[in-house]
Amino acid sequence: WEQSHVAVRKVSRRSVSKERWVETLVVADSKMVEYHGSDHVESYILTIMNMVTGLFHDPSIGNAIHIVLVRLILFEEEEQGLKIVHHADKTLASFCKWQKSVNPKSDINPTHHDVAVLLTRKDICAGMNRPCETLGLSHLSGMCQPHRSCNINEDSGLPLAFTIAHELGHSFGIQHDGKENDCEPIGKRPYIMSRQLQYDPTPLTWSQCSKEYITRFLDRGWGFCLDDIPQKKVLKSPIIAPGVIYDVHHQCQLQYGSNATFCEDVDNLCQTLWCSVKGSCRSKLDAAADGTRCGENKWCFSGECITVGKTPEAIHGGWGVWSSWSHCTRTCGAGVQSAERPCDNPEPQFGGDYCTGERKRYRMCNISPCRKGLPTFRQMQCSEFDTVPYQNEFYHWVPVYNTANPCELHCRPIDGHFSEKMLDAVTDGTPCFEGRHSRDICINGMCKVLGMFACFFLYNFKKLQENGMYLQLQFISLNWGFVSCTPLKPDRFFAFNIFGSKSRTWCLVETTLAPCTELGIVCPKSWNHTKMQLEGTSRSYLFHPFTESCSSFDIFHIFFLKTSSDGNSTFLIGHWHTLSEDFLF
Repeated sequence: WEQSHVAVRKVSRRSVSKERWVETLVVADSKMVEYHGSDHVESYILTIMNMVTGLFHDPSIGNAIHIVLVRLILFEEEEQGLKIVHHADKTLASFCKWQKSVNPKSDINPTHHDVAVLLTRKDICAGMNRPCETLGLSHLSGMCQPHRSCNINEDSGLPLAFTIAHELGHSFGIQHDGKENDCEPIGKRPYIMSRQLQYDPTPLTWSQCSKEYITRFLDRGWGFCLDDIPQKKVLKSPIIAPGVIYDVHHQCQLQYGSNATFCEDVDNLCQTLWCSVKGSCRSKLDAAADGTRCGENKWCFSGECITVGKTPEAIHGGWGVWSSWSHCTRTCGAGVQSAERPCDNPEPQFGGDYCTGERKRYRMCNISPCRKGLPTFRQMQCSEFDTVPYQNEFYHWVPVYNTANPCELHCRPIDGHFSEKMLDAVTDGTPCFEGRHSRDICINGMCKVLGMFACFFLYNFKKLQENGMYLQLQFISLNWGFVSCTPLKPDRFFAFNIFGSKSRTWCLVETTLAPCTELGIVCPKSWNHTKMQLEGTSRSYLFHPFTESCSSFDIFHIFFLKTSSDGNSTFLIGHWHTLSEDFLF
């Protein structure tokens, strides 16, 4: 799947935060409808999905993700072709096959979904056809794959929202905290992606590892189906705190059954919800839902009992300052440096929007060739595992190239006949394929096409004087191929003459100026004067390619100028860049 679908999609050379819309189908089985009642089950599900949306709006996830309910199916009897049993794996397989069959293929269909969520009262169990403690199951990195973008969830009351968010996290490629990462919440409150659903009075958030997993997933282009805005008004209920809709008695019944009630003699309701079940108080150690009454004119909010109505207003996020460039990943042979900026000026809070725009950028560094005879960069990365035992043995590892996923690190013992994937991604700056003349390298786990590339910018010009035209308004920018282009900064503008002889000096004018040329055009100190050839009528010109030098950075340009009768002009500039240490992508 990855080779046939991802490779043909445009890959950004920067990490860009942009809004994503996860169009969601929710299916409730007959046991759900029977338990909650046909008159109340829809309201319950909408409340749950509002909570899920809130979890994905938490700033700790590091992305602007909207969970959008586009279709809700309620079964009042068993559905033919959908088999829901205790065995979670079999149920997931059946549901994934069924949901694909009911999903319109066209993405513009208003009922088309990106992910399908099954809610069931069946006590499911991973790997066994009997009840156990399993709460949900999904495919890892299944988002946007029609046959794998699906999950099943066991109803457990309002905490069902955390189960759904957890399983959706897996669909985004998020691993459990503590599995092959350093985010095990030892001695700390749990995260949404903890191995087991653990309750805590403070709101659950996403770990730093979860943020990195989902950002990597999106930056690699695997969330391509989430870019379109839903085609119609989505299904949602008014944003009402769940504790307002379901009082403490109802919350206990959702967890323990219709005979459960709230334990009246227990303090700190907003910290821990205690329920009376068959005469004894029991708790899953979760807090009462936000909006639950906790005293006269008071309700619970984020684990605290506060005055009713005093909920903080949403604070939308803003970008902070760019970090310094990181250390170069290589000392020779073309490494990579990165810089990033946080969404903390201010940090979004209370449901505020997460920042959108460029969050991480890369540039080349140390591009001089390495000395002959040195191990390749990929060989060096494999050799780091020589001191790590593999099945109680030590091996000398050498690289194996995987054409389908060239930026994964695969290694084999030098005298062995098997290979292992050691890392999901090689170090930035590693060549995608050894021995090729191509200068393609791996950045953030993706093979980036370097060397020549093209950018096009369309500008508007306004005639300001008889002898020249100057940049008035930046109009649009277009990318070609695997390219992300940076338009000129506002403090730069173009100046050129279009009268007299056919050859005229042209230059880029910056805030730092040099003396005027013989033609009266002011040029920056760091740019050489260049010549361009004009052809055509007085209203349309083709500027032939030419080269200008700026340090070691060569840029080739093609210009198209069209002048309207009112003196305004449209100016299209094409850039062909060659690789240099200043190369920013």
